Parts: sequence; structure tokens; C-alpha cells
Amino acid sequence: MKAQAHAEHEKLSAYGLKRALEKHVAAIMATPDLTMEGLVIKAQALAEWDRAGDEKMDKLAFEHGLDWHGQIAASILRHAKGGAI
Repeated sequence: MKAQAHAEHEKLSAYGLKRALEKHVAAIMATPDLTMEGLVIKAQALAEWDRAGDEKMDKLAFEHGLDWHGQIAASILRHAKGGAI
């Protein structure tokens, strides 16, 4: 799997890599975080997005009306109040 992922990575342009990352993070953020582990996974995905990103990448995140940082804040508050419902 690692070799296959590396080969696919080599085929993509810088823009293609950003789009692939955006789709991956979007899929993670769209998944309900029913546990603290789910919330941690979302936080890790956002940390990678921010680490790899620039202003142009943030525009990609909002392309589909996504507010990932607002979503994670809401998740944190929901868990702090007693868990995800």
C-alpha cells in the first residue's frame, strides 16, 4: 500500500496534492466524532492541513462551504458537555 500511495503521489501536481488533501480532510471532518478518539483524529487532520497549507489552501477548504475550525470547536464543546449526541 505504501508503494502504491507513493506512486500516486508522484503522479500528482502540487495543486493535485492540495486537492487530494482537501478531500481527505473533508471526509474526516464529515464523519461524526462519537468518541474522543474521533475528535483527536479530526484535530490531527486539521493540524496537518494547517501545517501543509497556505492562504490558497484555506480557500480550497471553503470551496464547499466548509468551516472545519468551527466544526472542531463545536465538537470540543459538545464533548465537554458530556459527549457527542
